[in-house]
Amino acid sequence: MISNIAPMRIGNSGIKIRRGAAACVLLAGAVMLTCCDRSGNSSPRPPRRTAGAKRVVSFSPAITQMMFDMGLGDRVVGVTRLCELPPGLQRPRVGDALSFNSEAILAVRPDIIFTQVDAAKFQGVRDIDGHVKVMYLSIESQDDIPAAMLTIGKELGCGRIARDKAEAFCQAIEAVEYRVRLLPRKRTVFVMGTDRPTVAGAGTFVADMISSAGGTNVGAAIPGQAIWRPTQIEAIMKVRPDVLICQVAPGKEDAARAYWMQWKDIPAAASGQVYVVSAAGWSIPGTHLAKLLPKMVAMIHGELPAPGATTMPAGATAEGRSP
Repeated sequence: MISNIAPMRIGNSGIKIRRGAAACVLLAGAVMLTCCDRSGNSSPRPPRRTAGAKRVVSFSPAITQMMFDMGLGDRVVGVTRLCELPPGLQRPRVGDALSFNSEAILAVRPDIIFTQVDAAKFQGVRDIDGHVKVMYLSIESQDDIPAAMLTIGKELGCGRIARDKAEAFCQAIEAVEYRVRLLPRKRTVFVMGTDRPTVAGAGTFVADMISSAGGTNVGAAIPGQAIWRPTQIEAIMKVRPDVLICQVAPGKEDAARAYWMQWKDIPAAASGQVYVVSAAGWSIPGTHLAKLLPKMVAMIHGELPAPGATTMPAGATAEGRSP
């Protein structure tokens, strides 16, 4: 983010990554989003792999999305029940964060498992087949996304592909940051659900998105130990957000907006700046966030100024200086 976080670089890659906080979050289930394919319990055969290519089990919706976006979907031979695949594609479902099925994982003959859960949970797989490598990837902040792509690319021998995709992601984020840099930062909160709302606190990729979109994440001021913190309506009223974004399961959008609009003591409700989203991608950190970020900008600021007035000039950095 260009406002108050200094850029840093990963190794000699030349890709700018900003510091992010560490915590674990995979939240699609928290709002009962259904990300599984529509094929039920079918177990399609894994794709034929290129000679010498590593076979990957992606044990994370975020990692699965990254793999396919990087053009490495042919390496993926197994995914979780919560992973969303490109239309028309199927992969064997081998478990989820709460259910580890060693037999199902070994049945797809993986060389490597990428995961966002504790690698020790896969010890049963390694006890049977010691050649299977398990790699934990921390994907918690917005800046963890390009870092994870670089790690995946290095492990699979696809460093150039990973670097290109990571650079494209960073550039897309920085372009948005540049366009909103002069706009007033509105107090914004991202809430999951209504009856038992959970708020995005500091250290979440959603908090980073709010900052990149030109807002101030007031969810960070709501008390709680977890970075995604359960809360009450009174606490949300107290932080007085100007913009409220709520994620719910598909089909519950109208009810959710009606719920929040009744609380006129919340500035966002009084002004009508309550927005409800139901796409699963809002709670999964991945490269698709670069496409969602302009939508968040529109929620916070409305229509952006004409691109000619705010587009980052060639050769300029997000901080507004020539490199």
